[in-house]
Amino acid sequence: MILVSVLVPTYNRSDVIQKSLDSWTKQSVPESHFEVIVVDNNSKDNSADIIKSFVSGFTNIIYLFEEKKGSTHARHAGAKIAKGDILIFCDDDGLFNPNCIESILDVYKMNPEVAAVAGKIDVQWDREAPDWIEPYSFMLGK
Repeated sequence: MILVSVLVPTYNRSDVIQKSLDSWTKQSVPESHFEVIVVDNNSKDNSADIIKSFVSGFTNIIYLFEEKKGSTHARHAGAKIAKGDILIFCDDDGLFNPNCIESILDVYKMNPEVAAVAGKIDVQWDREAPDWIEPYSFMLGK
């Protein structure tokens, strides 16, 4: 009974992908209710090895290779094999709280007419934000 498919395109992000995937393993909904499809967009670093090693420990996390460059191609490749009725598109450096999927499902349950849902993004900079970001900061979950 897969309700949700999480699509994670990645390209040369071996430095962050494992932490992101780890956050999906801590969800409050049962593993049988969601799948995570990690789409390797032809990475040249060791991302594929890291992802494949991680995936081997979980039945609901899938590795998919997409040769055509670009996140659009990666997202479409993941969507083609997705089994969920709801697709969650996210980035490979995102860390997701344990109630992420449950909260999204709750919105759909309470509002059956809803076609799309977005969540809050709480940016955690690993260094000071660049000056050019200030005019756009209102879009970053503040």
